[in-house]
Amino acid sequence: MYTMETGVRTVSVTENEILLNGNPLFLKGFGKHEDFPIFGRGSAYPVMVKDYELMKWTGANSFRTSHYPYDEEFYKMADREGFLIIDETPSVGLFFNDDSASISLREKQCKRYIEEMISRDKNHPSVIMWCVANEPFPSNLGAQGFNGTSQMTEESKIAEAFLSGLIAYAKELDSTRLVTFVGVMGGPSSWMKSCDIIAINRYWGWYTNVGDFSSALKYLEGEMDMLHSQLKKPVIITEFGADAIAGMHALEDEIYSEEYQTKLIKSYLDIAETKNYVAGMHVWNFADFRTGQSLIRVGGMNLKGVFTRDRKPKQAAHYLRSRWNSEMKE
Repeated sequence: MYTMETGVRTVSVTENEILLNGNPLFLKGFGKHEDFPIFGRGSAYPVMVKDYELMKWTGANSFRTSHYPYDEEFYKMADREGFLIIDETPSVGLFFNDDSASISLREKQCKRYIEEMISRDKNHPSVIMWCVANEPFPSNLGAQGFNGTSQMTEESKIAEAFLSGLIAYAKELDSTRLVTFVGVMGGPSSWMKSCDIIAINRYWGWYTNVGDFSSALKYLEGEMDMLHSQLKKPVIITEFGADAIAGMHALEDEIYSEEYQTKLIKSYLDIAETKNYVAGMHVWNFADFRTGQSLIRVGGMNLKGVFTRDRKPKQAAHYLRSRWNSEMKE
């Protein structure tokens, strides 16, 4: 005998909102990774339980499985605990400037990812959205600045057809959920025309305009207004944040300090609060994680977590707990 726990709910969108069972929904939470000391990039159930407790502690209600479907136990626990999931395939960093045969093979593989994800996860009521790709990018990324505009090239036409095809395929397999992909900073806004939700990763104040909050936030606000004006769909910032070395403190806006990370997160949340079309904010990242070595990865770590890799809270985690839990009481 095979027993399956499941549930039924509806999810839809208006021009400004996500509706869950007909009621407006605002997604508060994180991008995550399956990563922990000793275990590395793998699933450990005691860590999973701890992560859910910490997310509840902050007042979060959702997360994105960046950048791959997780162990199914994550979904079962999300069903039980009332968390909402943006479920994402491993189609990360897609590009479209090589030969047609390679693009065709890549499209076939991406569709296989979508098939496997939906086939496995379709009965989990916690999953409200399929994400078919993370940060597809043009070869001329940044050539037009990081404002979401670009010239209409042959490559761009191929990319639009490719991505809209993935979205249509996901809807063919499951017409009951929202479908999107996550746009890279500087990616063309036209690529997102087929998405139900405009999901974007933005690092104004970190990877660009670092330390210059006034200009960074001006660009962020202007770009969000432009995207919503063009596409008439709700916006979610699926990644935003700054690296912080746990225990590093500063009086001024000093990068890598816990204060800088907290200020950047607060500033983004404050802007989002003024926009009636923003339907969610996911901080990058829930916890620090191991990554490839580079000059911007101190100790081979991505330090954007609001918790350390072994799940100790930084200042930003305490800030989110205070803010998100107070919002729940309003």
